[in-house]
Order: sequence, then structure tokens, then C-alpha cells
Amino acid sequence: MINNLGKISTPVKNSATGKLNWSTISGRASDIGVGLDGSVWIIGRNRVKGGFSVMKMAMNKKGRVNWDVQTGMGGVRISVDDKGMPWIVTDKNEIYHLRDKKWVIIRGSA
Repeated sequence: MINNLGKISTPVKNSATGKLNWSTISGRASDIGVGLDGSVWIIGRNRVKGGFSVMKMAMNKKGRVNWDVQTGMGGVRISVDDKGMPWIVTDKNEIYHLRDKKWVIIRGSA
């Protein structure tokens, strides 16, 4: 979940009660997408060609969240397919898909 300030939160299950609580994680975003494989991608806040930075969540050795920036294109909206790969819409309504570490434009517009 992303709030109006761009803070990212995730549900965390309390092992004692079994209830879900929200926990804020590092980073700021304007949109978020989650793949069936559990991969998490966001549209960040840094301006780049096409909109804003596209980043994938990664955990470091200490269990903290890092955001790996995917270069080459930015977006304003994001979704993630069943293989964990992002699809973005740019600030010009162009659609791109990340394939083999390269952004591929898709015919049509959003």
C-alpha cells in the first residue's frame, strides 16, 4: 500500500495474535505492482525519461529492503505479470515491458 505521502506499507502477521498489522518499509513511491511470484516493483519519485524511476524490491543480508533501480525508461504507472516482470505506462501514455533487461515498447497506448 502507498499512502498520500508516498510511504510504502506492507501487512505483517503478528505471530502471537495472528492479526495483521501494517509496517512501513523504506522508500517512496507513486505506484506499486506485485507479481504472482511475490516480486514487488514501484514507480519511485526520481524524475527520469518517461516519468519516474522504476525499482524492484530486494532484501539485503540483514533483512532490510533495498530498491534496485531499473535503468533505461521510467513510468507513471506499473503492473507486474505472472513471471514477475514489470509493465509500465510512460508520461506519454506509451506501454513498455521489461524483457531480457531491456524495455520493449508495445503497440498501442494507455
